[in-house]
Amino acid sequence: MQTVEKIEFQRARDFSELLSDTFDFIRQNFKELGKSILFIVGPFLLAAVIYSAIFQFNFMSPDPNKLFSLTYFVGMLISLVLQVLLYSLLLIVPAEFILLYREKGAGGFGVEDVWRAASKDIFAVFFLNICVGIIVAFGTLLFIIPGIYLAIALSLTPIVYVCDKAGFSESFSRSGNLLKGHWWFTLGLLIVLSIIIFVLMFIFQIPAYIYIFITMLHSGDPMSIAKPSWVLTLVTTIGSLADFFYSIPVIALIFHYFSLVEKKEAAGLFKKVEEIETSGNEDKTQ
Repeated sequence: MQTVEKIEFQRARDFSELLSDTFDFIRQNFKELGKSILFIVGPFLLAAVIYSAIFQFNFMSPDPNKLFSLTYFVGMLISLVLQVLLYSLLLIVPAEFILLYREKGAGGFGVEDVWRAASKDIFAVFFLNICVGIIVAFGTLLFIIPGIYLAIALSLTPIVYVCDKAGFSESFSRSGNLLKGHWWFTLGLLIVLSIIIFVLMFIFQIPAYIYIFITMLHSGDPMSIAKPSWVLTLVTTIGSLADFFYSIPVIALIFHYFSLVEKKEAAGLFKKVEEIETSGNEDKTQ
């Protein structure tokens, strides 16, 4: 049986290596990583999808008065909270999986271990993501460009929190420091990853687009799709399954994080030197 070489995270990588190693890691750990995401994130995604489906069915109406009701506002707020919680888990689970992979190796841990580690950070990362979102939104109001800058500069903040076990303020500052001199590189990486995710998500959205097209063609009224329909709710629910693909850019950003740490701090190099020194001392004592 061929042994798969363990992927080393703590090393500097260029653009192509970040992408290739991301997909190599997913391919090598597809079964265990997929189980962790499915069993931990899956129930939360299911809850978000069910709530979204009920919400859409109840408020998908041409009546504009519904859009200004308190019920609609509360419903939108709950939907937003569920989405932030979902995306927080889609970040935490791959991150904790990678930390366990580095510590114990492939096959050395299970879904229970990932959940045990992830459950400790759920609410902290949830509030951290809300803070990042508020800062980016405020920056976007200032002529958009500051928002774009902050979105990239703070993109590693929750990853720093999980991987470094850092505090809130330290996570913000460390993300900015690591990305100094690498802002454009990170922007390019996120653009490429966004294109990949867009294509994958578009495939899952095809049933919804087909239904909308057929409905509009049959009725001749563009507003016909605004009428409540369980079929539309079903096809949009299927499209929601594509949210699992958000774990791909998370894994790529984690590779990027460790690459930046290595480039700026040479943590991996120092670790190897210590291992060599320790091995040499053990040989002398024998």
